[in-house]
Amino acid sequence: MTIITRHRVLFLFLFLLSLGLVACSDDTVTSPTGTDPQPSLDDVWQTEIDAIAAMDGGAELLEELAPELEQARASLDDTALKSGGSLFIALQRTQVEVVPPYPPPYVHLLIYYQGVGTVLGRHTGFSDSYVDITVVPAVQTGITTYTDAHGDDLVIDSLGYSDVGPQEGTTAIWGDGTVTGGTGRFEDASGNASYIGLVDDAAAAARVVWVGWIHLDD
Repeated sequence: MTIITRHRVLFLFLFLLSLGLVACSDDTVTSPTGTDPQPSLDDVWQTEIDAIAAMDGGAELLEELAPELEQARASLDDTALKSGGSLFIALQRTQVEVVPPYPPPYVHLLIYYQGVGTVLGRHTGFSDSYVDITVVPAVQTGITTYTDAHGDDLVIDSLGYSDVGPQEGTTAIWGDGTVTGGTGRFEDASGNASYIGLVDDAAAAARVVWVGWIHLDD
């Protein structure tokens, strides 16, 4: 019979510990390669919100769009975060121009954007879209091009809806978009995002929040 001395037991324990085969006493999750644990979605969200708040005009937009932002956050999951996606948040004010003539079933809209956010930073945008007003909710399709401060374009193909808003004289808008690429650093971009917003009918102006995930080919 082989007798294992206390010294040999201690040596065996230390050897296994060095290989990562013995659990530590705390609950910290560490990868086998020794890299830092992946941050949670809540951590990533707060980091990006803080970054937006530090931008010129960012804090004002965060306050103005707080209800829409909270609603958009509730529908966000971390699937893309686990695959290396970048969290995409855009807070925007828009002006809407209706292009005549106006007969149903479609209304032609030109939409101009100004905003701040993650990935894009400070940006402008333009959308050429059509709204089918013969159905309820109305269905809007369009292509939006956002331009960042360096002149790089991000293109999103969207499908959305609109209906009577929560306050008199407003229209609620919501929908989804697919990132189809762009120019410069967005040339090979891909991803998906959802938007939600509120239109002031009399002013032909809206506030919009985009939230989703974008993959950039670095």
